[in-house]
Amino acid sequence: MLRNLARGLAGHSKWHNTRFRKARQDAVKLEVASKFAGMIRVAVGAGDEAGVADAVARAKKEGVTREVIERALETSRNREAY
Repeated sequence: MLRNLARGLAGHSKWHNTRFRKARQDAVKLEVASKFAGMIRVAVGAGDEAGVADAVARAKKEGVTREVIERALETSRNREAY
């Protein structure tokens, strides 16, 4: 009995639960960010300034970080130079 109390309750780790919850949340954020990054790349590739502005505004509204938006713009501009 004492030996079990010293180790804690098996399978009830707070970090274990947090880790899996965070993994699900990160997967959802990654999916949203990649969707909007693709929309931005397509708009820049088409040369549609209004489309780029709309895609950036929608991405900001969905909570995509500025770094992701800037990286998508930079990537698409670099591809356009080739």
